[in-house]
Formats: sequence, C-alpha cells, structure tokens
Amino acid sequence: MAQINLNVSWTTGRLTYFQVRKVFLPLGAIEVNMLNAPAGQDGGRATVKFKSLQDADKALQSTNGKDFEGITINVDLQQQQTVQSPQKAPVSTPKKKEEQQQQKKQKDEQERKRIESEQRRLKEQEQEQENLRIKKEQDNLKIEAEKERKRIESEQQQRLNQLNEKIATETPKSQLGHRLAGMLSVSDILLKQ
Repeated sequence: MAQINLNVSWTTGRLTYFQVRKVFLPLGAIEVNMLNAPAGQDGGRATVKFKSLQDADKALQSTNGKDFEGITINVDLQQQQTVQSPQKAPVSTPKKKEEQQQQKKQKDEQERKRIESEQRRLKEQEQEQENLRIKKEQDNLKIEAEKERKRIESEQQQRLNQLNEKIATETPKSQLGHRLAGMLSVSDILLKQ
C-alpha cells in the first residue's frame, strides 16, 4: 500500500516537531519530518506521512488554513512519484503474430464493410432527398401551369364576351347598312338603265 505525504508550511512563528506531531497524530499520521527555517528566521515546513489517502485527505481538510497556537498553517498533498517496475515485453510467437494479424484483418474488413454500408445509406438518403426535391418542383410546376391555364381561359372568355357584346351592338347597324347598300346598288342599276 502506498503511503501518502502532506506538505505542511507556515510563514510566521515557529512550531516544534512535538507541536506538529500533536496536531497530526490524532488524524492518522504515522511519521512527521521537520524542515525548519534557518535559525533566527520565522516559518518552517514539515512532511507528514499517512497510511491512506483517506486519512491524508481528512487531515488536509481539517487543518489547511487553520491556526495552531497562533500560527496559520498551509497544508497540501505532496505529489507522489511512483517508480514503475520494468515490464517484460509480451512474448510473441509466430502463431500469436499470425492470430493478431488475422484479428487485425478481420477488424479492418468489418470497418471497411461498415464504412461501405454507411456510404450506401448516405447515397440512398441523398437520392431520396433529390427525388423529393424533384417531385416538389414538378408539383409546383403543375400548380403554376394550372394557374396559367386558368388565367388564359379567363382572358379568352373575357375577349369572347367582349366580341359577343360588340357584335350584338353592331349587328343591327351593319344589317341596316347592308340593306341600304343593297338598295342603293339596286337603284344605281335601275337608274343606269
């Protein structure tokens, strides 16, 4: 089990080994190392060792920034440097290498198939969207064509109605004119004889 250290420091006054020990032993400390400032100077430091991170954390929470015998102490967790034991490289046999290569090929093939499937799905979605866009455009064109056909029919009907009205109002005059013209031409013929 790894041991955890807390760094304890203060900038004013002097604390003794016994005073620091008296503060941290009840909180689970197993060892205290003092690093006092040079003679004649205030302040100092100590390293307090704990068996567990929980004890160290509890001590940190209950003592950091607190006054002890008129001196404010600052407490923080010392960074642990762990020494890793050299690990042996896994023994790789030709059979294991072949199995690993086979597994890699299978994973690569699965990934390739997944990508192809995703690309097909995206193409189908794009085609479907394009088809919907074209259909909507065709529907809009049909609507516009129907509106235009109705407009043209309405204009033609209006013209026809106008012509019918014109004919109806002009017919009696023209018939009278034709009769007069016919009479005049008959009278001209009779007079010339």
